[in-house]
Amino acid sequence: MELARTCKIAAVFAVLLSLTFATAFAADKKAPTPAPKKDPAPKKDPAPKKAPAPTPAPAPTNTPTPLTRPKAPTKPTHNIKLKELEEKVTTLKEQIFTTKTRIMLLKEQIINDTIAEAKAVIRHSNELGASFRVVRALYFLDDNKIYFQDNRTRELKDTFVIYQGSVVPGNHILTVELMVQGHSPVFTYINGYRFRIRSSFAFHALKGRITQLTVLPYEKGGQTTSIEQRPSVKYRVQQFQLTKESLKKLSGIKNRDVKRKK
Repeated sequence: MELARTCKIAAVFAVLLSLTFATAFAADKKAPTPAPKKDPAPKKDPAPKKAPAPTPAPAPTNTPTPLTRPKAPTKPTHNIKLKELEEKVTTLKEQIFTTKTRIMLLKEQIINDTIAEAKAVIRHSNELGASFRVVRALYFLDDNKIYFQDNRTRELKDTFVIYQGSVVPGNHILTVELMVQGHSPVFTYINGYRFRIRSSFAFHALKGRITQLTVLPYEKGGQTTSIEQRPSVKYRVQQFQLTKESLKKLSGIKNRDVKRKK
């Protein structure tokens, strides 16, 4: 009995052992051996993006372009700006006119205060004899014509003032041009002689004084002097204190000053 029991236990144990081995073998067969890990492949740079394709130009249309376009209506702002500009120009003109007026007043003040401190009186006094006559006279003061006269009125045979006025203190030049004609009722050939005399004279005008310059056409030489060399001009200069009385006295000699700029 004992032996039979022992054999049964051994048989059961053998069956259990075989089942255990079979289960283990089946598990080993189902689970595959893991493969060895490989190094990761290097990452590739991303490909550059392609530029967007150009937009195709629009197809030309057959719409005709007008040769002239209608003018756009003028905006009111343009008229306003133009009016403002005109007002500015008008204001600027008024300012310029005012400035010119001030300059003229200042100039007159300077003349009255400075230039008027010297006066000049220029006289023509004929001292030619009966054999000659002055038929034309032309006077320049500092290259400015101050007197012209021919002998139609026979004034050139007299003594008279041809210029009286203010001058700048300092040096001045008087230029005289005379046309002299021979005259003789007996020796008529002398009437055909004409002489042109041109002479210049420098004088100095003093501040606070009246400078009187007298131009004297005269006949120089004597009986032995040729007729061509006789007509000539000389000058006489006198200085006077600048006063109203002196001016009045010097102006009293047949003043022809009103005709000096003919």
